[in-house]
Amino acid sequence: DISLTAGRLQVANIFEDVPDGVLEFRTGGRVRDVLALAQTDPINLIKTTEVAPSQIAGTFKGQIKVRLPLREDLQIEEIKVDGAVTISGGEVKLPDSPVKVTSIAMKINISPRAVHVAGQMLMNGIVANLNWQRIFGLPANKQPAMRLRAALDDADRVQLGMDVNHLISGIVPINVSVANVGLKNQSIHLTANLSQAELSLKSLAWQKPKGRKALLQFDVGKGSAYPYELQNFKLVGDNVAIDGWVALDRNFKAREFYFPEFSVNVVTRLEVQGALSKANIWKINANGPTFDGRDFFSSLFDVDAGGRAKKHKRKDMPGIDLTATIDNVIGYGDISLRDFKVKLRERGDKLTFIEARGELDGGEPLSVKLNPKKGQKRILFAQTSRAGKAFKMVGFYPNLRNGQATLKVNLDGRGVAETTGQLEVRKFFILGDQVISEVLQSIDEGRPAIASRSRRRIERERFDFDRLSVPFSVGQGQFVISNSSIKGPVIGASMRGKVDFKARRLNLGGTYVPLSGLNSAFCQIPLLGQLLTGPRCEGVFGITFAVKGKLGNPEVIVNPLSVLTPGFLRELMALTPLNPTIKKRGGTKKSKRKKRSATRSSSSIVSTRRSRRRAKVSAGADGPEVIGGWSAKATPNR
Repeated sequence: DISLTAGRLQVANIFEDVPDGVLEFRTGGRVRDVLALAQTDPINLIKTTEVAPSQIAGTFKGQIKVRLPLREDLQIEEIKVDGAVTISGGEVKLPDSPVKVTSIAMKINISPRAVHVAGQMLMNGIVANLNWQRIFGLPANKQPAMRLRAALDDADRVQLGMDVNHLISGIVPINVSVANVGLKNQSIHLTANLSQAELSLKSLAWQKPKGRKALLQFDVGKGSAYPYELQNFKLVGDNVAIDGWVALDRNFKAREFYFPEFSVNVVTRLEVQGALSKANIWKINANGPTFDGRDFFSSLFDVDAGGRAKKHKRKDMPGIDLTATIDNVIGYGDISLRDFKVKLRERGDKLTFIEARGELDGGEPLSVKLNPKKGQKRILFAQTSRAGKAFKMVGFYPNLRNGQATLKVNLDGRGVAETTGQLEVRKFFILGDQVISEVLQSIDEGRPAIASRSRRRIERERFDFDRLSVPFSVGQGQFVISNSSIKGPVIGASMRGKVDFKARRLNLGGTYVPLSGLNSAFCQIPLLGQLLTGPRCEGVFGITFAVKGKLGNPEVIVNPLSVLTPGFLRELMALTPLNPTIKKRGGTKKSKRKKRSATRSSSSIVSTRRSRRRAKVSAGADGPEVIGGWSAKATPNR
């Protein structure tokens, strides 16, 4: 029912053949009733085939003024209407849609030329602003589009059923324009400004940080296999260009995609397509001429990647079956991996299978395998006949040359460690490592304590080795080396310690063994060998050393007195902990601040000592920090 109250009719020029009348009244009632009236002939103000008036709830009230000539053959075009109407408590029940539109609060301004609607509504509880104009006498295909605006954070996207927070993090302003509202040829276009959001493609180790420009846009249309299709899908930004389409089911869940142009940087050129199976597994194929793998290689040394991934872990995370063939994978140091082929599987956000193979520059093979049997741990194997090129390509340790390398990694870890493993390299040499050169210079010059920076230039020395063995573990943002050894015909060393990437500090130490081959020859003698050379058969003569401090500017510490210590007592002269382990980080930032505050208030002496220690540590100039790798740079004075 529609109520008309406080009506008043005024007639001017009453003695004319066709006098003019002005009708004013207040009105109110149900929205569905007035919409039904607006759709009837001869009014035909609104036409819709998608939503019937019966699916709309809410009430309206307003003040209307109607100007019309008073004659029998009145035409609808001769009626001029002015007024203002408000709608409250409105709801729309969209058929076959997971989106619920409630709490509609709109203001409608009516003029002789147009109807303007503006206000707010809740879409699955998310505030959206609407703006729409209907111009009288204009064909439907010429009418202005309806526009919706909203700003969606992580929680909003979940409420709307957009399960994309493993890809997007942060607030995203969106604009939706709907042309030909309610008609069969209705079209929907969405634009999302992603500049203040973080984007992440974990499988490619690609990220767009907050503040870098990126824009997403697509048209929502009807698909062939699925109800909806995101057509003309484009993601463009400073270092990304993706173009194609995405198919969605009735719950707006992605089911298929095809990106003939897929580039996440200026080098990568791929064609990627995928489909989600009934078993909730993405079957993805990727092919292309080039892929810039430097971000991916850097992610291999990201010791906190597992912790960040858990923040966006989904309960129904689909599996991945990926097959890729790439002609040229670009790495660090102008090293490439050619004819790269990979097959991999992920289940529950865990890598469960991989077979990958390619050729380094020069034709040397590099292979990676992971194929555990049911109930077994996931052990990944990688090997190459040219370790130096492989290390340089992934940005791991560019000073190593030649060598045959084997890497074994337990992806399931042990205890606090997220992963554990062992690296073996044979028949190689190291060229130009500044830290090694400074350790040796400190030993040769017999410096007893912290090695001061020599003003003379450290030469680009070559050190030959027969074997390197490095057991390691990763977790809690820490990288731990335990009982590692490097042996050569002239020099050898053992090393252990920890690199804390969150604290940006390292504490590595071990024993330097001169004339390694001859020095450790006594190791084979039962009982006496270990007494002379030490429990790890390092050598009869050995000098303990340590590399400590900030990642970018570590201090080299040498204890030359340890050369006089028998092998079985040498560990007493160690400058670093003998059994470094990954420590679980405890307490929140808030509790740590309270603890520091209590300590400061209870003991000014302790606080003063801490301040002095901080001043002492920060006295040296910081050099360039090393994000990945096992050797920090020591920058000599000039």
